[in-house]
Amino acid sequence: LAQVAHRLRTYRWCGWRWQQWDSLPQAIMAEQHQPREPMSKEERLARARKDLLDKFALDFKKAIREVHARDQCNLTWGAILPATMPGDDSELDEMLANFAATIAEIGFSKIEWCSAPAPTKWLEAPSRFGSHVHLRVTWQAGASLIGI
Repeated sequence: LAQVAHRLRTYRWCGWRWQQWDSLPQAIMAEQHQPREPMSKEERLARARKDLLDKFALDFKKAIREVHARDQCNLTWGAILPATMPGDDSELDEMLANFAATIAEIGFSKIEWCSAPAPTKWLEAPSRFGSHVHLRVTWQAGASLIGI
């Protein structure tokens, strides 16, 4: 038991082997002991929204890659907008605007958004119906889509 306690005091497990504390760079040891400032509620919510938006955009890009692999040049896609507070219109509008900006950078030749209330129309401006989003994208054959 004394040998185990000695090893824990003088050695550190570094992924795949034991390494002596003395041989660790001082910068690493100093970094390990730096206390972090707590995040504010706004910062936590902003990070959560960004993570949700990144996953949402990743799902869209995955669908684009699958269609692009079949040599097709258009996709109609629908999903529910992610939100940290479901039903919060201001947050849903913010997520929609950020998602629209993200996909505008990809390089589609045409992006249409579905306006779901009857009669259904396809619009150039981003739109949603509650938390539902439906869009239709088109690209040129052989085009290189950025970030896909």
